[in-house]
Amino acid sequence: MKFFFSFIYKIFIIILSILWRIWFIFINIILIPLLGCISIPFIFSKKYYYIAYLFHSFWGQCNLFLMGFRYTLIKKYKELIKKNESYIVISNHVSILDIMLIYSIFKKNIVIFVGKYELVKIPIFGYIYKKCNILVKRTKNRKVFEEIKNKIMDGKSICIFPEGCINNNKNILLLPFKNGAFSIAIKTGKPILAFTIADLKHKFPYNFFKNFFNNFFTIGKPGNIRVKQHKIIITKNLNIKYKNKLKKKCFNMIYYQLIKFKKNYEFKSK
Repeated sequence: MKFFFSFIYKIFIIILSILWRIWFIFINIILIPLLGCISIPFIFSKKYYYIAYLFHSFWGQCNLFLMGFRYTLIKKYKELIKKNESYIVISNHVSILDIMLIYSIFKKNIVIFVGKYELVKIPIFGYIYKKCNILVKRTKNRKVFEEIKNKIMDGKSICIFPEGCINNNKNILLLPFKNGAFSIAIKTGKPILAFTIADLKHKFPYNFFKNFFNNFFTIGKPGNIRVKQHKIIITKNLNIKYKNKLKKKCFNMIYYQLIKFKKNYEFKSK
């Protein structure tokens, strides 16, 4: 009898999880054309681009809310994100919702993402993403820095996930960082604003179907997302030779915060 109820419970969880993922797709089938198309007229104007960004930020907030997520932003240092300041924003990358989360945190500061060119293949979203962000081709990335520099000169912040891809390996807390974000920060003299994102790796895993077949209980669930905003790192007047030390500093900052988050989660689960 115990086995029977356990089996029924698993089936119930599986059905709910599948419906939840379908709900996510349904949300974006509606939101992307609606908010995206409304924002298009403002994309091509520097003066009114902030209006387009309001719709993009609202898209991120709607995704989190309608999927049953909320986030807690933890700040040890009482540093406000200055409205007229440009930052090089970095964080660990564990889920597709990371982008929505960054959009939600930066409601007033315009953030431009540096992402993979393959995203242009997604209908409507791909077109808007290409026009509003910087997409990198693996074989052609020489012009990327100039594009980033121009965006920063326009007062925008740049978000780069230094791991280079979504880390969906449950046994690895943080993948090695690539050099790009730190070279750009030093060359432009812009401060680095780092975030550590917890919980999304198991609450909204990227590789859903792999997790689905391997472990029924790691296929995701709504809830609170813990986000740590780290102390701003000033890069002005730093020599490019300092790049590797800067990269190591940021890696350790995020890595050890992930360990703290993990310990707190395990402690509360007992």
